[in-house]
Amino acid sequence: MKKLIAVAFFVLSGIAFASNTGHIHFQADSTWVNPVTNRTLCFDNGTFYAKVPACLRTRMVRGDDECVKWGKKTISQSANSSRMVCLEERGESGICVEYGMVSYNQDRDRDVDFQGSRGPVTRSITLTVPSCK
Repeated sequence: MKKLIAVAFFVLSGIAFASNTGHIHFQADSTWVNPVTNRTLCFDNGTFYAKVPACLRTRMVRGDDECVKWGKKTISQSANSSRMVCLEERGESGICVEYGMVSYNQDRDRDVDFQGSRGPVTRSITLTVPSCK
């Protein structure tokens, strides 16, 4: 309860905001979900779920897709998965010459830093992503 009150204070006061820590990465949807601000984020049987804004219907306009209907969609991400990373870079520009798969594990307990209006971290807490109902 103390953690919830602390989060509410920091979020609602405008004095501090959650920085780029603690987010859950939903790889297939190429998006990150903030455990402080996204009230739909939950965890069930080793999988994270969240509802995010998404284009639900598009139409072709001058050769490009244009969204004609926005809404929310449910996305999911396994807590234990893998991802492709660069294993070896060459040259000053850092060109990747070898890729490989590595484990990518995300814990239900998330460390979140709160920053003041001038940037330094003012407080750090650990939040547990709630169970899905």
